[in-house]
Amino acid sequence: MVDLNHERAEEESRGIIRWLRPDFQNPSHGKTGGATQTTFADEGKKAESKSTKAAPTKISVKKQPWPKGPTERMVAVHTALTQHARPAEPKEVAAYYTRVNKSEIESLLVTLVAVGSIRQLDDGRFTVR
Repeated sequence: MVDLNHERAEEESRGIIRWLRPDFQNPSHGKTGGATQTTFADEGKKAESKSTKAAPTKISVKKQPWPKGPTERMVAVHTALTQHARPAEPKEVAAYYTRVNKSEIESLLVTLVAVGSIRQLDDGRFTVR
């Protein structure tokens, strides 16, 4: 089980999502017959530096379209944060999507913290629980 967990973590670091329940986790799957897996290209990740705060890195991602509905946007923000290999700032989460308002990303992140889905670190970055 531990080996499988490490294998999935390695796949996710390369941007491969394996949906367990595509209709729930990937709302566009049921409406449009979309793929059961999503890939984010993430080539620029670097290991965190020795300090507690990671040095900023430029991350190259294949941007996805920003969803129209509020529920889909909340899921999209959570998904992007989950795909990010380390705690992220709102602008890093916004980099996963096209035509997104960065202040809306921050508002959605704060909402996810309030409902307990993610947590905010002392340095202001966000991470999944």
